[in-house]
Amino acid sequence: MALQAIGAAWVVEQPVSSLVWYHPRLRAILRRFNKVFVCRWWMGHYSGCTPKRHICWSNSRKIGGLDKGPLTKDERREIARTGVKSATIKVNKKGRKTYSGTAQLRGTG
Repeated sequence: MALQAIGAAWVVEQPVSSLVWYHPRLRAILRRFNKVFVCRWWMGHYSGCTPKRHICWSNSRKIGGLDKGPLTKDERREIARTGVKSATIKVNKKGRKTYSGTAQLRGTG
């Protein structure tokens, strides 16, 4: 809140799958501000090793510039070719897909 009081911009950024948004303290803090802007983007647009969707909250509408739209099929293929394999996908006996993280998952932050 001190940053906003002096006119500075603040940003809270997390992977979309993060549960931090549901933390009561963060929700209480964000409710205290008049305007909070939300932006979602793909790290694959920024040379990320995985496509990974991210989200951020800020008091500046300029964060909207991070969103470059959806990843194209070509961009996804390139990331799959050059990026890390963070999970393995298998089909279990019931015919359902199961996912397991690989050792490379830790490096994807």
